[in-house]
Amino acid sequence: MGKSPQAFVQAVRTALQDGDFKTAQQLAFQAVEHYPDHEELKDFTYLLAPPMVILGNPSPEERSMYRAWLRSNHLKYRGRWIALSNGQLIADARNSDELKKWVGETKGLVMISID
Repeated sequence: MGKSPQAFVQAVRTALQDGDFKTAQQLAFQAVEHYPDHEELKDFTYLLAPPMVILGNPSPEERSMYRAWLRSNHLKYRGRWIALSNGQLIADARNSDELKKWVGETKGLVMISID
């Protein structure tokens, strides 16, 4: 392993202070693999995650539910498309076409690509 969680946190902070967001992102994701329950490292991975593609038009209340769900679960579904309804996971798949096949009717769902 080598680095302690605090050493990773400091390395991520240093990279961010230097404006090196790519390195900060890589360090955060590497760190959370070793320390998946460390809250500050999970926060970094959430904040430094690549942008997500969201299909659907959720209300502000729904967006809040989805953000909470993503904050807790985004690492489990990296590289996947997910379908959410009322803040609950409906299905996940490799791509949007596969996801649409799994869920059928997409009305009322929010589909998100988590990179």
